[in-house]
Amino acid sequence: MSFDGIVTKAIVDDIKEKLTNGKISKVNQPDKNELDLIIYNNKQNYKLLISASSSLPRMHFTNENKKNPIEAYNFCMLMRKYLQGAVITDIYQESMDRVVNIDINSRDEMGYDMNYTLVVELMGKHSNIILIEKESKMIVDAIKRISFDTKSIRQILPKTKYSCLEDDKRNILQSDDLPTEIAEETTKLQKVFYMNYTGFSPTISREICLRADLDFNIRLEDLTEDEKSRFNQAFIDVREAIKNCDYDYSIVIDEDEKLKDFHVIKLEKYGYQKKNFDDIHKMLDYYYKKHSSNDSITQKSSHLKKIVSNKIQRNSNKLSNLTVDLQEAKKRDIYKVYADLISSNMHLIHKGVDKINVQNFYDDMNPIEIPLNPIKSGNENAQNYYKKFSKLKTREKMITQELPLIKRENEYLLQLLETLERVTEYQELSEIKDEMVKIGLIKKSKKKTAKVKPSKPRHFVTENNVDIFVGKNNYQNDNLTLKQANKEDIFVHVKDMPGSHVIMRNENLTEEDYGIACFLAAYFSSMSKEKYVEVDYTEKKNVKKAKGAKPGMVFYNNFNTVNVDMSSYDIDKIKEIV
Repeated sequence: MSFDGIVTKAIVDDIKEKLTNGKISKVNQPDKNELDLIIYNNKQNYKLLISASSSLPRMHFTNENKKNPIEAYNFCMLMRKYLQGAVITDIYQESMDRVVNIDINSRDEMGYDMNYTLVVELMGKHSNIILIEKESKMIVDAIKRISFDTKSIRQILPKTKYSCLEDDKRNILQSDDLPTEIAEETTKLQKVFYMNYTGFSPTISREICLRADLDFNIRLEDLTEDEKSRFNQAFIDVREAIKNCDYDYSIVIDEDEKLKDFHVIKLEKYGYQKKNFDDIHKMLDYYYKKHSSNDSITQKSSHLKKIVSNKIQRNSNKLSNLTVDLQEAKKRDIYKVYADLISSNMHLIHKGVDKINVQNFYDDMNPIEIPLNPIKSGNENAQNYYKKFSKLKTREKMITQELPLIKRENEYLLQLLETLERVTEYQELSEIKDEMVKIGLIKKSKKKTAKVKPSKPRHFVTENNVDIFVGKNNYQNDNLTLKQANKEDIFVHVKDMPGSHVIMRNENLTEEDYGIACFLAAYFSSMSKEKYVEVDYTEKKNVKKAKGAKPGMVFYNNFNTVNVDMSSYDIDKIKEIV
């Protein structure tokens, strides 16, 4: 992870100056692994976010206002008791590790001074926030309680003694040892640093190798003396930057505008563009807002996608079985023939006979063998065949009615799955979840949830100043097409596949406008990865919704079809109104 001991040092260097002697005025816990402290100092309020998330642990100032749960977590209530009104007396880092200690002074119910340390461990799956008594090191409580049952190397439980996770690596601030002097000769260059120095991550290890113009996968023993010299010098440059607090606050961004990495040591050799920030908090707040939001949305949408996918699979299996049953039902006429022939040849049938051979008057009197139940009479055998014929006739009628319903439901579910694949905001996810509740795919949560502001369709504008709107989910598709669009507006949709409804205002349209609208319909569909995509367009007045149809499901006529070359347009170059 990029949030290594070096980044932790930069955070501590900054917040120590700003928060020491500050008063904690408010404590919140927006989720089970995050604590937010509001601290007043030097006539200013600071909001310190502390996250013990296993995937995204961090600590920095933030301006984000997250909603707190209606009922506060027990840990939050306890922290309010001990921390609210307390004064921060010191902030310091353990060695160069991802452990920060915040010493605080507060008063108990009797008015006596009490000293505590809030220990923040930012160590991946071992991340934790622990309140301990400063002198005795006894644990008051932790945001994650850990017993020996969890195969941990230490207990983190109330009324047990706290012990810090330690390693035997060197502290770069206290050691002048060069990497080539301490590392094993067989070690790969990239591993030299984070295996021997506390607080080094793969990110900064690769940066040192790149500065020395060396492949980070080669071994130390393979270096020439000149290469060793370059290797050591690149390390010294980074070490001096750390000692002198010579920090650079930037995020590395790839050609697709995706966040690749960040650090407080200048990443000179990545070859990507960088987004620069004034301070470390703005950088981390920006980076983790993007990542935590995407991570959370991905997790929540994955659960919903699994539910939809399972339903699609069950429907597909049912379709296969019904198709087989339908083929069997269509063979029912033979059973009526058997029944009629038995009725006409009753005199030939006696109990104990398991078959008869008669002439088939339905087939030019050709001979036919009819299986019989030997324990039943001729009349009973005939009636059994009549019943089987009647049952299969009814079954065919039921299957014929059921098949198109299941097919239409699967079409709808595929559309729903497509919208889940494209979710980028909580509002969209909330709306899709509501949709799934209404159609019975999931149960309504018993927990009270805050009202979410409705999301809006995507809004694009062509160079000809024509507005194009793209629905983000099925309810939005319905609203956009059936309520917001005018009769003359152009409805655009990928042909015979799941995709967003696209509405283009019909105002002096050019061929280019049509091209962009059709591209957007293809892009926001299940066919977006194809090279060529067929897209239909028609006036909105030709679009109808069948009675009882699922959200987003419509039919249309009088349409034109075009084959869109997906390489003809670039989504990033089409103006979007945000």
